[in-house]
Amino acid sequence: MHLKELHEMNNIIDSKLNIASWIFVVMASLLAIQGVIDGLPMHGFDHSWPDHARFHITWATASKVGFCLTVAIIALIPLRKGERWSWWALVVFTIFGNLSLVPAAIWQGSGPRAGFEIPIAIAFIALLVGLVLSFRVGFPKEGT
Repeated sequence: MHLKELHEMNNIIDSKLNIASWIFVVMASLLAIQGVIDGLPMHGFDHSWPDHARFHITWATASKVGFCLTVAIIALIPLRKGERWSWWALVVFTIFGNLSLVPAAIWQGSGPRAGFEIPIAIAFIALLVGLVLSFRVGFPKEGT
């Protein structure tokens, strides 16, 4: 391959990584915002809930925001640097940050229902697109 072709290929790879990175940043931000908007007003400030239950929802909300912030940082820095572990961390986010909502809703008897499943499906598809676009970070070609 000529130097020009290699440069063009690197530009395509960088472009895919940037898109993947921003997909994860946006999805992590939306999940954090959803946690704050849904968790605290509906449950954390509901005085019909016991104090200890409100403690746990407040703690879970803060943990979710921290988890999502960590994902955004991973997507913006190590993923763009091509650090293999970062791709795997984003797989964990895709499974536990997004897909875990479905069994949680089923086990707690609050779903799934169409209004609940559609945003989860859209988010999951977006996260899968991010994983596909950044696939070579997780599975680099031999000799690279």
